[in-house]
Amino acid sequence: MKTVVISGVIGWDVSPADIRKQLAEANGEPVDIQISSPGGFVVDGLEIFNLIKGYKGAKTTHLMGLAASMASYIALAGDKVTAESNSVFMIHNALGGALGNHKELRKTADILEGFSIMLAAAYSAKTGKTVEEIRTMMDEETFLFGSEGKDAGFIDEIIGEPSTEKASAISTAKAARAACDETVRKFSDQDSASKIAALLPVSPAGVASSAAATSAAPIPSKEAPMDLPQLKAEHPEAYTAAKAEGIAEERARRESLIAFKGVNPDGDRATEEAITSGKAAMEATPAIMAAIAKGNSPNADGDNAPTVGTTVPESASGGASVTGMSAKDVADCVKAGMTLEQIKANGPRAGKE
Repeated sequence: MKTVVISGVIGWDVSPADIRKQLAEANGEPVDIQISSPGGFVVDGLEIFNLIKGYKGAKTTHLMGLAASMASYIALAGDKVTAESNSVFMIHNALGGALGNHKELRKTADILEGFSIMLAAAYSAKTGKTVEEIRTMMDEETFLFGSEGKDAGFIDEIIGEPSTEKASAISTAKAARAACDETVRKFSDQDSASKIAALLPVSPAGVASSAAATSAAPIPSKEAPMDLPQLKAEHPEAYTAAKAEGIAEERARRESLIAFKGVNPDGDRATEEAITSGKAAMEATPAIMAAIAKGNSPNADGDNAPTVGTTVPESASGGASVTGMSAKDVADCVKAGMTLEQIKANGPRAGKE
């Protein structure tokens, strides 16, 4: 049997990518999922729940210490739930924050209540208690110690001799929960409520009174939008590859533009402006050539400056243009004294002559 570890704040100390990797390594073998967590970020917890629920092999979730909030929900993803005799199982209403006007705050409240209803449905399906009974337990932020979790129906089997350290265990669990809530409040993004809403089985509008929300329907697998910090945390290899590609593209852009430098000061200024503005090399070429031509004219003074062909190439995104040449080849031709019209007339041969 393989061991999968979920330890610490969900979405902070342990990510969906961690669990995906551990389950992939288990490769369908039976897994013992050891949980010790005060809860954490809702969206990450939902993804972890779905990953475990969808695992093809036999899976046991085992409470090593505290399984609170999202961690208590994740525990239900196992085919069997076991717990140490001194463990704590805790359920409560979903927590979250919002900043905005009364409509935005009301919408967030509806989303959070909708998620709480979904949790209640899952807890009800596991325990056999009514949704109303579970909602009351969640309202009261219920902490269950050892065999209390089994008596309530959340846990299937208790491991070890009964413990007499309930007061100490509950006190420690409450402290861990407080620290977890502080982390979630501090680092939740402003769009967290929308991400939660996208994963609910019903829409946020009227979700609190929707009968559909009380069913034990599976959570849709729709993924929330992923920002760079999430990509880095959950898919570090993809993040590193994307970063390397971006750096390579930026380096190539700058090198193509730098090739224009050295003809005259006007051209150098136009080239530097193109570099700092982020323009693609071929997009910036006409303006740079016009500046070079102006700088080369002995009578260049604004309106009297000579003109050159400055039509923007068909492709302004870098690389080949109507000339069939790279920006660097065009720059070499400019330094050789050719105008843009001459370069266009000669096509790809211009850079080779």
